[in-house]
Amino acid sequence: MRILFCLSELPLRPFNGMTQHWHHLCRGLAARGHEVCVVGLSPRRPGEAGPEGVRLVATPLPQPSLARRLGGWISSNARHVPIDSVGSTPTLGRRVEEVLATEEFDVACVSTGEVAGVSRYLGGLPSVLAPLDAWELNACARAELAPRALRWAYRRQLSYVRDFVRREYRAYGAIVFVSQQDAEATRTLDPTLPTRFVANGVDTDHFRPCAHPRSGKDVSFVGHMNFAPNLDAARALARGIMPIVRREHPDATLRLIGRSPGHVADLARLPGVEIVGEVPDVLPELWRSSVFACPMRLGTGVKNKVLEAFASGVPVVATPLGIRGTAAQGGEHLLLGNTDAEIARQIGLLLSSSAQVEEMTSAARDYVVEHHSWSGEVEAYEGILEEVSRAPRAVSR
Repeated sequence: MRILFCLSELPLRPFNGMTQHWHHLCRGLAARGHEVCVVGLSPRRPGEAGPEGVRLVATPLPQPSLARRLGGWISSNARHVPIDSVGSTPTLGRRVEEVLATEEFDVACVSTGEVAGVSRYLGGLPSVLAPLDAWELNACARAELAPRALRWAYRRQLSYVRDFVRREYRAYGAIVFVSQQDAEATRTLDPTLPTRFVANGVDTDHFRPCAHPRSGKDVSFVGHMNFAPNLDAARALARGIMPIVRREHPDATLRLIGRSPGHVADLARLPGVEIVGEVPDVLPELWRSSVFACPMRLGTGVKNKVLEAFASGVPVVATPLGIRGTAAQGGEHLLLGNTDAEIARQIGLLLSSSAQVEEMTSAARDYVVEHHSWSGEVEAYEGILEEVSRAPRAVSR
């Protein structure tokens, strides 16, 4: 097949969960003999290679500014469109039109949900939408965590997101999520949507256990700190959980790793908290960790951070939401807790028990290898794309 991917961000390093997903999926499809072209919003940096066998078409966005952000809010409220879609959709759509003017494809795959409006630029090309998670649930989390003075604005955005999903998602032959829960949540907005579920993959060749024993008592958390559920989890760890852990383990350190560290910079003033920020490869940070903590209380999708910790042989403590969308079992693959006190107690147990750590991390690694391979995800997407490509071409809107 000739497959056109239309992505809200090019799949280039340093990866976040979404770009890593598309990097491996596009590379896997190319390796299976398909012709893959990716049109993405992130500007391609000089000398940066994309997935092997995949052609990238960069689509730069204007530089962010206060004036542009304010204009986006005004346009969003005037048109009743989510602010995340105001500038990105037409910018990406015009680039897609340029590519389609000179090339032919069998099927398109659009991601994420915020650029679902790109369907009107596809000229009737059969297409799949991959929101990956339930956008409306994330918008709800942002509204809940917004400062009181701004909460009304974010609640209005939530209503725009729900209307956008009902209106724009209908144009696609299949809508793919990384968990069954996210697919079901989105179907509550429109039960007729053709949702599918394909589990996330993990690069278990790269994410592998460290050959050397760990020293120290580092507790790590990884995430884009500009994302409300990650910010909430990081603050819970620093302010509520680690002070309890440090009563028994005063030398324990919390290390916060990921993009936009400025959002958690104030936490560096707390005892035993280190802000690492963005790193080119998270694996060395995982190898350094004695425990990976994921106390998610909000959010959607599958937490790739947890699966990568599993694959890397790092013991994990999480809330039930932290393993949402997986078949991982508490007590077998990780330890679970609901409250700050429960999570702190589980972290303390792992910092004190090497025998339990060895048994649990081995089971967690085996689970990821068996249930979250990239080859299985590539095969599932290949089947969906082939099915949709055979559908009659729609009349472009």
